[in-house]
Amino acid sequence: MLREAAGMQKNHLKDRSSRSPFRLLLIVAISIMLIEMSLMILFEQLPGMSYLQETILDGVLLTTLVFPVLYIFMFRPLNAHVDALEATEERLKWQRDNLEEIVQGRTAELVESGRRLTEAQQLAHIGSWDYDPSAGSSYWSDETYQILGLTRQSMTATPGTFLHYVHPEDKSHLAKWMSLALTNNGPFDIEFRIVRADGQIRHIHARAKVEADDTGKVQRSFGTLQDITDQRAAEERINFLAHYDPLTGLPNRALMKDRIATAISFAQRHDKKLAVLAVNIDRLKSVNDTFGLPVGDLLIKNFADRLARHVRGEDSIARLSGDEFLILLQEVEHPENASQTAQRILEEMQESFLIADHQVVVTCTIGISIYPEHGIDPDVLITNANAAMYFAKAGERGSFRFFTTDMNVMSAERLLMENELRQALKNDELVVHYQPQLDLSTNTLVGFEALVRWNHPDRGMVPPDQFISVAEDAGLIVQIGEQVMRKACFQARQWQAQGFRIVPVAVNVSSVQFRQQGFLASVESALKDSELDIAYIELELTESLLLSNADMVLDVLEKLKKMGVKLLIDDFGTGYSSLSYLKRLPVYKLKIDQSFVRGLPNNQDDAAIVKAIIGIAGSLHMKVIAEGVETKEQLAFLNALGCNEVQGYFYGRPLPADSAAEFLSGSHDK
Repeated sequence: MLREAAGMQKNHLKDRSSRSPFRLLLIVAISIMLIEMSLMILFEQLPGMSYLQETILDGVLLTTLVFPVLYIFMFRPLNAHVDALEATEERLKWQRDNLEEIVQGRTAELVESGRRLTEAQQLAHIGSWDYDPSAGSSYWSDETYQILGLTRQSMTATPGTFLHYVHPEDKSHLAKWMSLALTNNGPFDIEFRIVRADGQIRHIHARAKVEADDTGKVQRSFGTLQDITDQRAAEERINFLAHYDPLTGLPNRALMKDRIATAISFAQRHDKKLAVLAVNIDRLKSVNDTFGLPVGDLLIKNFADRLARHVRGEDSIARLSGDEFLILLQEVEHPENASQTAQRILEEMQESFLIADHQVVVTCTIGISIYPEHGIDPDVLITNANAAMYFAKAGERGSFRFFTTDMNVMSAERLLMENELRQALKNDELVVHYQPQLDLSTNTLVGFEALVRWNHPDRGMVPPDQFISVAEDAGLIVQIGEQVMRKACFQARQWQAQGFRIVPVAVNVSSVQFRQQGFLASVESALKDSELDIAYIELELTESLLLSNADMVLDVLEKLKKMGVKLLIDDFGTGYSSLSYLKRLPVYKLKIDQSFVRGLPNNQDDAAIVKAIIGIAGSLHMKVIAEGVETKEQLAFLNALGCNEVQGYFYGRPLPADSAAEFLSGSHDK
């Protein structure tokens, strides 16, 4: 209504101001001409006029001609100003008469804007505050009270009140930052804990700014508070999973390697020895097949508890995989000390385990390597301990062996495989199979993952887990990676030429391949030579790869992004990437590692991890794909959590190119 009234007033003023003087000028000009003609005729008819009389009459005629012109071009603008003043007076009168309605409209707009801001702060758990030191007054938003567990009625907003709820261990740290900000008149950004009124401990992220006058005196300070407790819990959970085994709570391989490296540094400085014991549960697969995986998991936990009885406080135990454990014994005076520990463990494991009303009997086999005799770095010591364990297992299960240099059977096999791999690269024996990836909401094919296989002339189709580690040690992984990428690009282009509606193909990239100087050129070459549109190729990068040498990684990732290549993080959750670092990465999708999917939906730890990963991806506007989906129950659980895509044996194993084409044609449905 206000806008309509204002519009009518505006049009009225416009009509008044749009009156043109030209029509009036035309009328006056014609009138002057008529008058002048009449006077001229009159002059001619008046006889005997003197010169003086003629001059007077000419002046009258000139005045008659000039006066209207002066009126139009001088006096009329004055009238226009008068009209404008009258219009302004009318406008002011209208605004005065409608002032209450205008104020009500503006007030309603401000109230609505404030409501929206409050709702946004509540959704993001962000509160705001403002403090005027000269007046001693403070303002807290509703969400600030909510974060502290207070209400406006129960507590007055003051700096002292806020500090009262800061965790005692964090008060001095926060006070220091606040003091620096007030002294330097600058912003600050800090994380700390609070103890809410109900006793809950919450993690807070605070940002603040300080305004000062020309003399440096603080006039105002203001900022925001965000409750990041849930985010911190997710980061801590991911950090735990990056370094610990979720089933037993023991360190994993990565953390154990760090501890061995630290122990080696100590041993070097103090001329000490240490021992690494590789412990393997014998026939764990038989237990799983006989009693089921839940019993097998309980056995592993009980086995880990028994191992812990035989290590000192300075020693460490780690679980490497399903049936493999590692023990670090520090400050070993003699190798016999390690053998005594191994013997006690073997004797302990001879007693049966009572698990879920089942008497389960298992043995274990142990391999031992000694620093510095059998290696001077963690990888060598672990490898040699494993070699000794496999040598002992081949002879007699339930025994232990020290590593010796003549344990070269496995080394000989690896050397043979390395030579055969070199020949395979020359003979083009590597083939690519394609595992379908489907959209959960539409049940349609959205991509393939390219997975390498070795078509060995004697052994048949060899899976990658049997030769990739050999390829990495032999320096062949780059050649294999480049071959897989080229084969995947050419195959996708061939499907397209055959008339199929193709989908993106994801290619795994090893850390060694990624760090090669010519990596970007190899990607460009594969796309150019195959004439494949860049939209149909994606690169899968492991989380551990992204965590090392961050500057170099980010530089390469940005170049790939500029090329138009889509990037995703493979095996997400197995490494430790902070959310702040994750936000910097130009990736669009996270792949949940199959080790977390395998236990769904019954394993609570796996369920919590998967839920956290999906939540993190959603907050960063990334898609999520879960690998290793094998059952309807897993599929339903992931769908309920909002997972976008899945792949696994439930929909299809990795397939040769001709079989994968059936998915492209839509003729292969689950």
